[in-house]
Formats: sequence, C-alpha cells, structure tokens
Amino acid sequence: AKGVEAGEMTADRWRLAGVALLLMTVAGAVIGDIAALVSDVGEDRAIAITAHRAGAFHAPENTLAALRQAIADHADFAEIDVQETADGVVIVIHDTDRKRVAGVDRNIWQIDSAELEEFDVGSWFDPKFKGERIPTLARVIEAARGRIRLNIELKYNGHDQRLAERTVQLIQSCDAIDRVVISSLNRVGLETVRRLEPRLKIGYIVAASVGDVTRLDIDFLSVHSSFLTSRLRHDARQRGLEIHVWTVNDRGAMIQALVAGADNLITDDPALACKVVQWYQGLNRLERVLLYLRMWLAS
Repeated sequence: AKGVEAGEMTADRWRLAGVALLLMTVAGAVIGDIAALVSDVGEDRAIAITAHRAGAFHAPENTLAALRQAIADHADFAEIDVQETADGVVIVIHDTDRKRVAGVDRNIWQIDSAELEEFDVGSWFDPKFKGERIPTLARVIEAARGRIRLNIELKYNGHDQRLAERTVQLIQSCDAIDRVVISSLNRVGLETVRRLEPRLKIGYIVAASVGDVTRLDIDFLSVHSSFLTSRLRHDARQRGLEIHVWTVNDRGAMIQALVAGADNLITDDPALACKVVQWYQGLNRLERVLLYLRMWLAS
C-alpha cells in the first residue's frame, strides 16, 4: 500500500511540475508579447503623409491645382493615378472615362492626348478651378521637382499598351528615380517596373485577403485601414517593409492607423494628417502603448 501511495505521490509531483512548466511557458509568452507590444507600438518611427489623388478635399483630384495644395499642406508625397491615352501618352487620371469630372462619357483609351487637353476637369469641383486640365505625368513630375515626392499608381484598365514601360521611361528621362515610388494592384506591372528599373521602390496595393503578401518582392504595402492587423504589422516589420494605409480622412481613423503601425498615412486631407502625426509623435512610449490598449479594448 505504501508503494502505491508513493507512486501516486510521484505521479502528482510530475503533474504539478508539468503544470508549473506550462504556467511558466504561458507567462513567458505573455511577457514576450507585452515586451513586443511595447517595442512595436511604442517605437519612435518616421511617419510620412501622402495626399491621396494629389489631395482631393481642397482641389480637384489628380490635377496640378491639387498638387500645389498638397505642397502647401506639407504632404511628403502626392499619390497620383496614371493611364495611357489612345496615342500612348501617360496621363494623370483615376477613372477609366471623363464622365464624373468632365461630363464626357468616353473611355480614356479611345481619346488622344491632344483632345484631352480640351477638357475642363476643375469646374465640377468648384467654379474657381474652371479651366483646370488633365495633366501628363511628365508635367506632374516636373511640377513636383524639389517640392514633393510622388507615389505613382499604375492604373490598369484592360486596354493598356505599355503603361509600366512608358512610366519608367518618363521617370528615368526626368531624372526622378529617387523622388518617386510606384504602386499598383497589378503584380505583373510591378514586376515589370522591378525588372526595368531596380532602383525604384515599389508597393503592392492590398484590396483583398490574398495570403502572405509580405513575401512579395516589394518595398512597401499599401493597405486599407481595416486590413492592418498585428500579424501583418509584425510580418512586414520582420521583412523590412513599410506600411502605407489608405484612405484615412478623419482624426480618429488617422490615430487608429498610427497606433496600428502605419508608416505612411494616405489621406484626402494632408493638412489634418500633419497635425495628427505631430500630436502622435509628441506622445511618449508608455502613452502610445496605453492608447493602443484603450483602442483595443474599445474594439
């Protein structure tokens, strides 16, 4: 009987040792997670501001007027969309037609660059912008020189000819490689840019859940604010990728993106973003962690 009792006591000791080991492991993991959280969320990092469509709140989108406003608002980048005309000119425009901003229901790939010069794309936004024209990429690059960097989004519409090639050639001819980055939803387009000009930074726009995008051959991720998770932030950091978050237009959304780990805020209101970033960078490490926890508990 004593042998049985001794055996049971030994088994109990092993069970207790197992429980203790498990608790120590869990505690270590929790402490590790907290340490990682403090290090990640509380870190001091450079945060850039990108004017979406060159800044669409205070001037007509994707125009030189919007670019001038983005510069005045102290944005670091102006994000612009590029497509090709019927005669192969790379122009700055978002939609596949002119209906929304010029009242012309014709596709971009059916119109040549000379005809596009006739369209007024400012009056729809405000009469004071009457006469604003669709700019070519070359004009925007020159207007931005020494004043603001550009995030050029390759906008594929299914009728493209040599969009990536022509865009890269323009950047090279304007000696603007160190002043622009390229982004796109189209991975083939980004691969073409990488092959033609390895010095250009490229970023993949994440519009849906498509697996581990941090393993792509890119320099940054451009993600919708709802897609920025702690896992994505961690994986991106491990691989040295920047995280650009779109499109955050109010103070709460901007703060949430910063707390979640955004390196670049893409916004229609860069003036507001500048104020929010300045406020956030004035917080100390503990204040940032507490802000993260408060937002996490409220979600």
